[in-house]
Amino acid sequence: MLRSLNSAMVIAVLTFAAPAAAENWQLVSSEPASGDYQFIDADSVTESQFWSARVQVHDESQPIAMARTLYRCRTREMAITYITIYSAQGSVIRSWSEDVSWTPAVPQSIGASLLERVCSGTVVQGVPLRDIFEVRRVLKERGL
Repeated sequence: MLRSLNSAMVIAVLTFAAPAAAENWQLVSSEPASGDYQFIDADSVTESQFWSARVQVHDESQPIAMARTLYRCRTREMAITYITIYSAQGSVIRSWSEDVSWTPAVPQSIGASLLERVCSGTVVQGVPLRDIFEVRRVLKERGL
């Protein structure tokens, strides 16, 4: 099971690479067989961008990836502009910016699920989490 992280460390890590209000992680899509879960931070959603996180639940040694994404509902396009990869313990492994490159959301993809949530205003549905680094523990407790 993922070791509990020191509160100060979690705050420092989230402050470094994520928006200041990143505190309302919602489950958007999951592949229980593979253990891949995709979350969106409902508090980060604006008229043009949001933060998301990908977590591999079955293998706790796998890193957590967070991305800032721009979006256009009218044209169903997205552009990832910033990515941070965290170790399972919450340390930043790597962060980088991406040039804005708009791409259409592929139907029935994780990107399309994220876009559907932000464009339809249904981001608040899902499994609320205050700390993305606790997601593995919470999902196991809820049997997801």
